[in-house]
Amino acid sequence: MSGDLARLAARVADLERRLSSTTRTARLAYSSIEDGAIEVYDGDGALRGTIGVQPDGTVGLVAHNAPPPPAPAPPQVSGALGGLTVTWDGRWANDADTTPLDLALVQVHVTALADEELTDDTLVASLIPGGGSVGVVTGTYEPVWVTLVAVNTSSAAGPPSRPAQGTARRAAAPDILDGAVTELKLAAEAVTEAAMAAGAVGRTVIQDGAIATPHMDVGSINGDRISLNTLNGDRVVARSITGNHVVAQSLTANELAANSVTALQLAAGIVDATHIKAGSLTAGLLSADAINGKVITGSILQTGLTGRRLVVDPNRNALAMYSGLAAELEPGIVGADVLRLGALQQPGAYIAAPSVGESTARLSLTSPTGGGGVGRVSLEPSGRAEQAGYTYLRLNNGSPATGELIEMYAWAASGSGHSVQQIRGDGFSWKTGTHTATYTDGVLDVPNFAVGTVTINPSAGKPTSVRVNRQVRGRVIRAFVTANTSVPGTTVVEVSASDVDSTGLTVWLNRSNSTTTNVWWMLVGSES
Repeated sequence: MSGDLARLAARVADLERRLSSTTRTARLAYSSIEDGAIEVYDGDGALRGTIGVQPDGTVGLVAHNAPPPPAPAPPQVSGALGGLTVTWDGRWANDADTTPLDLALVQVHVTALADEELTDDTLVASLIPGGGSVGVVTGTYEPVWVTLVAVNTSSAAGPPSRPAQGTARRAAAPDILDGAVTELKLAAEAVTEAAMAAGAVGRTVIQDGAIATPHMDVGSINGDRISLNTLNGDRVVARSITGNHVVAQSLTANELAANSVTALQLAAGIVDATHIKAGSLTAGLLSADAINGKVITGSILQTGLTGRRLVVDPNRNALAMYSGLAAELEPGIVGADVLRLGALQQPGAYIAAPSVGESTARLSLTSPTGGGGVGRVSLEPSGRAEQAGYTYLRLNNGSPATGELIEMYAWAASGSGHSVQQIRGDGFSWKTGTHTATYTDGVLDVPNFAVGTVTINPSAGKPTSVRVNRQVRGRVIRAFVTANTSVPGTTVVEVSASDVDSTGLTVWLNRSNSTTTNVWWMLVGSES
């Protein structure tokens, strides 16, 4: 038994010795990777890298599935010649973020809009980790936006930075060295007269005989280009100087011999009103009938300067009639106008009386048109809303003393803002078809209204009726009756009407005795 225990103890000691030597020895000592790679996984089992031969045949350490880097701080953008200078200071949008150890580069994107999508087409350059500057060409002189995007070694791109705007700078004079642009660098006809400073080409630069007549513009040589007395008559070819070679107003009367210019030398119509001295053309210089049949445009024609007169004024485009009254504020007007009612247009004419105290009278005549409308004559009320005024229409059949006068007028009361129309006369009537309405001495008689009295001889204690025939107009006819009595309700028990229509009514009387009684009746016709 003791021998078995000794052997067991020796066996355990040997195992412990072997295990100790194993843990102290490198696990891959004297090991190698043969045509393959070792994959590195994180605690969650996700592939984070491969060491060895990669799928494309290259050998190295390649990172996988790393978290994207943070958003960079906004770039600093400044204009450069034909482009921009973009600078990143190595900081991040969130100051608490630090630079990842697997940061590969920072992309530079240029877009036309601040919120434009970033693609491979917008990528123009990149910056190294830690920050730096890079120049980019924009291809435009319009403002553009620059955005930065960080990318790690796993090719994972982080969120974009806040965009910054910049504009490329055009070339200016300080950008061109003196003498850098030579004659060989200029295209043919690249330098025009507009690009040359006044006086830049002097006399010493032009060769003798280099400027011939075909190279000179008409009127380009004025009097200040010719020295005094250098151009004589023998230097000028006959008739070579015509009107278009003479600068306007350079040839005055002092340069012309007396009587050298006659009517035969003047072209027809060449002398207009601007060449005639004011007041020099009087009636005595005009031939008889000189303006007969002529159209005079833009001038004022008037029969006098003050007082009662007629004036044709182009500013008014009408005939103005002045009464000569000192209190007159505006003259009377005869003119034409167009009445516009939506798409309908009607031509018309009007006559307005001279205004006194801001009141007037106006008669308007409007013609119908092919598109609709009717001819119309209107007498418009006078005055304004804040001031009273009257416009009358008088129809007189004989002398006013005979009373055969109808007077119609429109009255605008002071401050009322509306007009009142009245008709005056001994009486008037309206007739439509076979029906007539009259108004005489304050009494109105119209076809839809009739009144009268009917006499009834009743039987004592029995209803007695009488038919009244009277024509009235209206869709609905209503009747009203009442007895002429001082004993209603006792002796005269009841009065009523029946069979009411446009031809009349039947009147009923119930009386306790047989006394003859007058009953008043009334018929009224209406539309409803």
